Amino acid sequence: MAISVQLNRQLHGIFLNRGAVEFPDYIKPHLVLEHNNVFNLFLRVDISGPEIDVPLMCKYRVEEGLLRNYGYPNSVKEVAVTLFENSYAQTRRTANAIFRTFLMNDTRDRLMKITTNAGEVYYGGNGYILDKDYNILILYTLHGVMEDRTLHYKTGRIYVNPKVFVSNGIVEKGIIKTVIPAFVQEGIRIDGANIEEVTYQEINTRMPIRNEYGRITGYTSPIPEIVIADVTNRFIVKPKKPTPSTFNNEAMNDYLLEHLDEVVQMTYIL
Repeated sequence: MAISVQLNRQLHGIFLNRGAVEFPDYIKPHLVLEHNNVFNLFLRVDISGPEIDVPLMCKYRVEEGLLRNYGYPNSVKEVAVTLFENSYAQTRRTANAIFRTFLMNDTRDRLMKITTNAGEVYYGGNGYILDKDYNILILYTLHGVMEDRTLHYKTGRIYVNPKVFVSNGIVEKGIIKTVIPAFVQEGIRIDGANIEEVTYQEINTRMPIRNEYGRITGYTSPIPEIVIADVTNRFIVKPKKPTPSTFNNEAMNDYLLEHLDEVVQMTYIL
C-alpha cells in the first residue's frame, strides 16, 4: 500500500507527541452518565517501575506522575486517562485516510469513532487505534527503565495486536502494509523529555553513516521495537457495571472503605 509524503511525516510525528492530554473545551451533548459513555473506558499506565512503557498519547501526564513520585516516593502507582468519545464520528473509505484522521484528532477530545464504507468500526487518536470492542490494535510507546528515581528512555516501542495479522479489516491490513514498513525503513525521531527532572533520553536519535574512508555521508534513525502482543488488558480498563440486586449503597460504602488507600492515592486520573 503506497504511503504519501504527508502521511509518512504524520506517522513519524507520533514519537514527537508531547502527550499533554487536556480536558475538552466542552462536552458533546451525547456524552451523559445515563448512557454510560463518559467513564466507561480508561487507558491505564503502571508507573511503579522498574520498567515503564509510556504511551505517546499521554507522555507528559505520565511524566507528571513521575514528578509527584520524585518528591513523594511511590505516592502514585498508576496514571489513568479517561477515553470518552468527544470527537464527532467520521466515515472514511481507505486505511490511509483513517490513519490521517486519527493522527489529526484533537487530544482534548480523546477518542474518535471512524466507520468504514464496509461498516467496520474503529476508535482511536494520535498514538493508538482500538477495534470496535476497544481492544488495542496498535499502541505507540517509549520504553524506559527507572534508575535513581529517574526514568531513562531506552527505545521506542510499537505494540501490535496479533489479531492484526489474521484479520481482513481495512485498518489491520493498513498496519501491516503501511505503518510497520514506514517505521522499519526510516526509524523514528524522538522528542526530548517534557520534565527533565524525572526523565532522561538515552535513545540515539541520529546514527552516522560512514563510507569506507570513515567520512559521515548521512544519518539513520533508531528502529523501534515492533512487539507483537495483545496489551489490551494491560492498558485498557473497562469498569464493570454493578448488579442492582447485589450492589446497594451499603455495599458500595463497604467497598470504598476496604479500598480507601487505593482510591485516595494510588491513581492519578485525567
